[in-house]
Amino acid sequence: MPDNRRSMYQRHPELYRYTSSDRYENPKEDFKTIAAALEQRLDTSAPLSVADIGCGNGELLYYLHRRFPQWQLHGYDHTAEFIETAKAFPGLAGVGFEQADLYDIKGKFDVVIATCFLSLFPEFEEPVEKLLSLCRDGGYVMATGLFNPHNIEVRVQFCDNSRPETAGQWNTDFNRHSQRRIRDHFSDAVESIDFQDCTYDIELPHDPAAPIHVWTVKDEQGRTLLINGAWQIANQTLMVIRK
Repeated sequence: MPDNRRSMYQRHPELYRYTSSDRYENPKEDFKTIAAALEQRLDTSAPLSVADIGCGNGELLYYLHRRFPQWQLHGYDHTAEFIETAKAFPGLAGVGFEQADLYDIKGKFDVVIATCFLSLFPEFEEPVEKLLSLCRDGGYVMATGLFNPHNIEVRVQFCDNSRPETAGQWNTDFNRHSQRRIRDHFSDAVESIDFQDCTYDIELPHDPAAPIHVWTVKDEQGRTLLINGAWQIANQTLMVIRK
């Protein structure tokens, strides 16, 4: 992946908590949505092979490993520091990890997962095609992202000038892809494509020292919204593709 497509956390892993092991016991809210979608669609008692693309320090894989210990789990991330953290964590013993660029990953899996990953790309076609190429026929690709229910594409660039390490560097982590365009592009090549909102029941405080990180607010209906330093609503949607 060209360097200009790498997210800020890939360029500056020292600024992010993926190099810490204190996150494993507090699963993200979207992990619960993914697990429920897996249980709804698959025989989770089977020894399924699962790949997590852009796995960070393996938090999702730890959550799945505890819930489905019979699964064969594999994690891939471009950032060496995150993979080293995952390999060193005892709770992930038996899970395979590899430092790799998306387009260098090989293999076939029953389930391919990518969380908060596709929004890094201004265009969705290439990365989604790669995820599908890693999935066996009849399997599932599950990816969380900022998928717009309106037929509107949004490309976002931001520059975090609040700290010297990132000042002057433009990033593209929060692009929104149209659900309709994804359906139009892939519907003839796959069995089905569905989208569902991830729900959140958490309170995240605003950290002034890391303004691009998300925090929570409530809307008029009491729904939890994730807000980031770009002042953008960042609630994730789960895309489920049956190949």
